[in-house]
Amino acid sequence: MILLLTACSLFINPTEGTYDANVRNLDADSSCEDTWGLDVDALRDINATEVELSKDGDSMELDDEIECDLDGVSFDCFRRLEEDVEDYDATIETSIEITGDWTSSTSFESDWSMEVSCSGSSCGDLSDSCIVTWTIEGELDD
Repeated sequence: MILLLTACSLFINPTEGTYDANVRNLDADSSCEDTWGLDVDALRDINATEVELSKDGDSMELDDEIECDLDGVSFDCFRRLEEDVEDYDATIETSIEITGDWTSSTSFESDWSMEVSCSGSSCGDLSDSCIVTWTIEGELDD
């Protein structure tokens, strides 16, 4: 019986649409507040958001920006952004990594990690990167 349930779970077909996403377990390292000025308490107050999902075969996309690979019920996503700071020798880099699993065709659980860093001679105190992690549980919005 357990083998049958496991085999069935390997064939979950995620449904495209808008997902209500419950944010849990948000944590940030001390440099996020101390160096980058990030209001971590305000981030912890965010308990829900929405995530838009579209898919194409063995890949999916979150919010038309973050590309993900699907492997059975599991998915891995990555996005890197770079922005040069005008009139300074500084580039702000943001990396987002997501790992998760589909628990049904209309729900998922995922762990998110975002790292913000600065490179260049004008970064000064921003040489320490900021890492924020959180969990999202998503349900298809009816």
